[in-house]
Amino acid sequence: TQGVSSAASDVYKRQVMFPMKDQILLTDEELTKRLLEQGYPPHASNRFYLQKMIKKIFEKNGVKVLDMTEDFLARKDPKDLYQVDFHLSAKGMALVSEKTAEFLNQS
Repeated sequence: TQGVSSAASDVYKRQVMFPMKDQILLTDEELTKRLLEQGYPPHASNRFYLQKMIKKIFEKNGVKVLDMTEDFLARKDPKDLYQVDFHLSAKGMALVSEKTAEFLNQS
């Protein structure tokens, strides 16, 4: 049982991150304007600033992170990963599920 609980506790030390729709589909100017309007500080208008900061905090605390930003950017048409609103589409969920399963199965 010690091996099982050890393996189970390792799963809880993992985080999956994927970009927001605006980060992928908006131009730099559009994204900066939107973030500033929402009250984010100017340095946060860097397209992936928030992910980088969150990832750094997780890793500093021993949490393994799967950052799916590159997977989303690599898509020929990343728009198909999202619904009309900000939620993931079926294709987006399939991509996240596939990569998450691979990530959790890594030793």
